[in-house]
Amino acid sequence: MSPAPYGVTTTGFSKPTYDELLGLVYDSWEAAFGADARQSAETTGTPDNKICKIFAASRAEDWEAMEEVYNSKYRSTSDGVQLENAADIVGVNKLAATRSTVTETLIGAVATTIAQYALVKTSTVGDFFRTTAAITLSASGAVRWEIATNGALATGNYTVTVDGTPYTYAATVPADTEAVIFGALAGTITAVSGLTAVYNAGDGELVVTSDADAVTGLPVEINASLTANMKFNEVGNLQAMESVETGPIIAYAGNLTVATLTTGWTSATNTLAATVGTNIETDAELRIRAARSVAIPGASVLDAIYANVADVSGVTAALVISNRTETVDANGTTAKSIHAIVLGGTDAAIAARLWAVVGATSGMDGSTTENVVDAQGATQAVKFSRPTQVPMSVRITRTNNTEEEYPANGDDLIIAAVLAYGNLHSMGNDVIPDRFYGSVFGACSGTLTVTVEVKKTAGGVYSTAPYSVDYDEIATFSSGSITVV
Repeated sequence: MSPAPYGVTTTGFSKPTYDELLGLVYDSWEAAFGADARQSAETTGTPDNKICKIFAASRAEDWEAMEEVYNSKYRSTSDGVQLENAADIVGVNKLAATRSTVTETLIGAVATTIAQYALVKTSTVGDFFRTTAAITLSASGAVRWEIATNGALATGNYTVTVDGTPYTYAATVPADTEAVIFGALAGTITAVSGLTAVYNAGDGELVVTSDADAVTGLPVEINASLTANMKFNEVGNLQAMESVETGPIIAYAGNLTVATLTTGWTSATNTLAATVGTNIETDAELRIRAARSVAIPGASVLDAIYANVADVSGVTAALVISNRTETVDANGTTAKSIHAIVLGGTDAAIAARLWAVVGATSGMDGSTTENVVDAQGATQAVKFSRPTQVPMSVRITRTNNTEEEYPANGDDLIIAAVLAYGNLHSMGNDVIPDRFYGSVFGACSGTLTVTVEVKKTAGGVYSTAPYSVDYDEIATFSSGSITVV
């Protein structure tokens, strides 16, 4: 029952409709049992009619299955596992869900061991994060020290040594009290770049903390030691942590507290907000990425160069500009050059891929230079650029819909949805407030009206107008820069 117009044809797969199949069943019924039998089969409600419809429905299901088998070969028409198999043909696998990550300061007694997978949780929603490895707290490589006197005060030198540099107060007891000794040390230590020292009279402690690194934003790890007349009550060490659940789990700065009870471990804090994880790659995203990767085998073609760079592990955005003219172009790209602007990935991996597809066939432009050793052992200078990241803030002003329930974690759900959309911005994409509305309303119920405003985080002013982003810039977003009011 597969006449010529149906099945795999020169124009693709052609599937008969149910009515067409029923007509074919009637034809077969008439051929087998005569014209009277056909009349009976076409009469609604008769046994013959019911039997013919059962046959037609069964054949329709068969054709549906055959169409799905045919479509499963192609990225544009397959779904689920079939799509993954089709993408695998060109060497592309679906990206797994990732966990949110954060660097936590774990605070407790020296020599306290905190096990792998020890837990902290957010103080708002209660999402859990876990340590990625075991850690033993130590004054070496710490970012915080709580220092107390060791025994009764005595005349002599009280010295705190930080990264090999001693800071000393020569005490004369009883004239010098604990407050005098620690106050003097605090003033001396604070005068040194990268450290802040404060005497805490209530606890009788000198609390020393390192300042944030200008690049990473994390406290700088420093070694410290004391003379015998002092002791470390507690120290704080940095530790990498990940969310227990995969996906965009939010943890604001200072939002993670101790959840696992460990003797000697007293508290934890996160200086920076967590880097938000991702859900498993959708079928639509996989189709786009697989289609892009098809250009990878090409050579010295702009699409091929872009596809290769974008395929480097860790790369999240890329732009490749080609200037084939004899002069510098409007973007400042030198004559006869390729200029790759890449976010994410290591310099070495990007340079290696660029050399493999561009090599000596064209000049390379950019502000970053990385040396690559070619097949003949010669060192080649590969140039590319990193985009200027423009941290953006988003303010969501909303009102409640009294006919719907706004969930207790509604603000967090909206922030997560806005962050997910914000992270879709690529190089040169302007930040358009109106495009966040769908994310806000889709995050949860209970919202009646919304106003979205954006601004450049550093020194900007909130506005409902689009924020312009240059071709070599990329707008970046973090959960801590998104507010719901």
